[in-house]
Amino acid sequence: MGAGGEGNHELGIGLRDIDNSGKRLSCKDQHSSHSKWSIKYLDERIIGMGSSVVFILICIVWLIDVSDAFRYAVSGVSILLLIVVIGIKVLRHKRLNGIRNQQLKEYRKQQRSNG
Repeated sequence: MGAGGEGNHELGIGLRDIDNSGKRLSCKDQHSSHSKWSIKYLDERIIGMGSSVVFILICIVWLIDVSDAFRYAVSGVSILLLIVVIGIKVLRHKRLNGIRNQQLKEYRKQQRSNG
């Protein structure tokens, strides 16, 4: 390991990958499991990197000498973007819960008719 925290970062990434692989392999349907994991992983990465870029942009706008209207516009658009992303995540979660509830109703109905 090198000087500094590079080795620790790589170790943390490796441990997380091992943990995530174990979660994926515990499912029977490997393709579906990997697909779900990949979507979640990419969503986390995109949101994390996007949030970092927006935060840096807001800091730069507030540190340099620009007009107040531009500062507030950039900050407002950033907050609006955050609200939209959270709203999309909530709607997606709500839609998936609706689908799961419908599947559960159908499964219970099928179990009653079979049993």
